[in-house]
Amino acid sequence: MDLTGRFPPVVVGVDGSPLAEVAARTGVEIARRRLLPVRLVRAFDWPTRTPTAPAVSRPAGREAARQAASAGLGRLRDVLAGEHPGVRVSAAVVDGPAVTVLVAESLRATLLVLGARGDGRLAEVLGPVRAAVFRRSVSPVLSAAATVRRDGSAPVVVGVDSDDDAATRHLLSAALLEAATRSSDLVVADLRRSTPGDRPAGVDLSVACRGLQSTCPAVRVRLEERAADSPQRLLDAGRDAQLLVVGRGSRDEPLPGPLRSVLAQSVVPVLLVPPAGDVHERGTVRALALPARS
Repeated sequence: MDLTGRFPPVVVGVDGSPLAEVAARTGVEIARRRLLPVRLVRAFDWPTRTPTAPAVSRPAGREAARQAASAGLGRLRDVLAGEHPGVRVSAAVVDGPAVTVLVAESLRATLLVLGARGDGRLAEVLGPVRAAVFRRSVSPVLSAAATVRRDGSAPVVVGVDSDDDAATRHLLSAALLEAATRSSDLVVADLRRSTPGDRPAGVDLSVACRGLQSTCPAVRVRLEERAADSPQRLLDAGRDAQLLVVGRGSRDEPLPGPLRSVLAQSVVPVLLVPPAGDVHERGTVRALALPARS
C-alpha cells in the first residue's frame, strides 16, 4: 500500500540551476526517510510587456519558454524518480512570481526546500526572493547548502534565542523530530541574553532537554551555552553539524540581521522553523509520525 499520498509533500523550488538540483536531491532524500511524496515546482513569470519585441512574437515566445521550463523539470523528475523508485515524485510549472508561487505552495507542504550556495562566503544580501520566501512561508523552509554534507554521526544543532515559551518549545520539538528521523544526536545551543549568574528568561533549557531525552530516548540531547546575539557563534556551533535549526518570528516581521547572516553564510543546511501559530493543521508532526524507511 502506498502511504506517501496521505500526507502533505516535500515541495522543492526549482529554477533550472545546479543549486536547485542539489535542493531537489535533498528533498527526495528527506521524503524517502519520512515516507512523503515530493513535488518539484518551477515558477514561471513571463513579463506582460516586452516593448522591444513584436507583439505577434510574445505569445509564441512565452509558450516556447514555458515548454522548455516544463521539459527541464520533467527530466529532473524522471531522474530522481529513477534513482528513488520508492518515492512519489511529481512536478509542476506554475505561473506567477517565484515568491507568490512558493509561499502558496507552503500552505500545503510539510517542508519547503530551496537551494543555497553553502560555501561560507560572506554575503552582503540574502537575496530578495529567498528572503521573502523565508519570511512568509507557512511551512518550515530548508536551505539546502550545496557543498558540505556531514555523515549520519554529525549532530543536529538548534539555536534558541527566544524568551517566548511557546516558540521555544515548538522549535525544540521540530529539532527533535529532525534528529530522530536522522538517527543523530541533538545539540541545543542557548543563545539567549542573560546577566552573569542569572538564568535566561523563558524556558529552562536544562529541564526542556531532559524532557526531550525522555520523549525520544534514542536521541542523545545535550545543552551548550553560547554567546547571545552572535550569528558567528551559531555558525560555529553548526559548522560540524549535519543540520542547523533556527526559529523565525511572525510573517509580518522582517528577518532580523543575525538570522539573515546565518541563512546567507552557513556551510551546512539550515532549517528555518516558523512560529507555532503559522504552521497549518496538516503539518510536520503528523507527517513525521510514520517510521523511517529502512
